[in-house]
Amino acid sequence: MSVEMAARFASPKYPLVALGELLVEPIAYGTSERLSEEAIGHPVLRMNNLTMHGWDTADVKYLDVPAADVAALQLKRGDVLVNRTNGSINLVGKAAVFDLDGGWLFASYLLRVRVDERRILPEYLAYFLNSPAGRLQIERVARPILMVNVSPPELRSLQIPLPSVDEQRRLIRPVQDALKAKKSRERDAAAELKAINVAFYKAVG
Repeated sequence: MSVEMAARFASPKYPLVALGELLVEPIAYGTSERLSEEAIGHPVLRMNNLTMHGWDTADVKYLDVPAADVAALQLKRGDVLVNRTNGSINLVGKAAVFDLDGGWLFASYLLRVRVDERRILPEYLAYFLNSPAGRLQIERVARPILMVNVSPPELRSLQIPLPSVDEQRRLIRPVQDALKAKKSRERDAAAELKAINVAFYKAVG
């Protein structure tokens, strides 16, 4: 354990619990099937759709598979998706909670984590994994091969500070409020830019 890691986790405010003890099913890999740009079948979340602050669905690809194969790849609200491989160690392990409408699947560079929500909130887990303390652990266990990777066993070994669910809600509320405000400002800015562009094009004919 690094000196920095030891200092961060030497006297935790909350009990540390291995992520593997908080799962309701094994961590799952996404599909490695070839995806299509045609909107046929199911939309698929990929590595580039996952950001530290949620989902960017500007660029989506699709997979048309038999119904029997969909069940293993289907996402449901509350799933935590983790980037398992990337060329940059700073991006490996970034996480977001699935909260989109529709029948989405997920691709192979992502891992799906389903937790016992009676013990840990998916949002709390994602925020922790993206936090400096979470990043310390991920960067310690990630393996640089051709790309930097983190595997299901390594994810399961991560130590999660675990307050009560009520305390988790209290801790993440300021983060959620800040993200909502950020998104609202971005929407307002986009609407203002669109209005300026329309006015400009009208002015120049």
